[in-house]
Amino acid sequence: MPPSDEVKKRITDLTEELDSGISYDHLRDVVNHWTAFAFMLLALAASAAAALGGISGYLTAKQAGLFAAVPGAIALIASTLKFQEKSNWHYRRKNGLKNLRHRLLYELPESPTADNVAAISQGFREFEDLMRKSWEEELAFSWATFSRKK
Repeated sequence: MPPSDEVKKRITDLTEELDSGISYDHLRDVVNHWTAFAFMLLALAASAAAALGGISGYLTAKQAGLFAAVPGAIALIASTLKFQEKSNWHYRRKNGLKNLRHRLLYELPESPTADNVAAISQGFREFEDLMRKSWEEELAFSWATFSRKK
């Protein structure tokens, strides 16, 4: 017995929702990764400029000091905003959504029922709750980062 039109619609809607999440996380994964990489290059370049400019006498002491301060500022920004960790989180989420999409499209019975689709939808909800909790615990910005731990 072929699936009903309602089951087909649910599969289509859930597939579109998963595809949207996959696209979103792919973009965020790449942007955060390259942002972290760019900050690292900027820190290395500023450090090299300070060292070479100071040693060669091309830069004044104040200019060399300014360049020398850049890596510390970048380290503070990178550790606070956690670009690489966010990239990893989006990568994990994207892979989880791909797994759910694969289950939905290729692992359902030939004539799926509403219960089959509901099981994948429940897995999606549980996965989203787990990822949201992970974000809040590990990646959400907090002023507590700048306070002393007791």
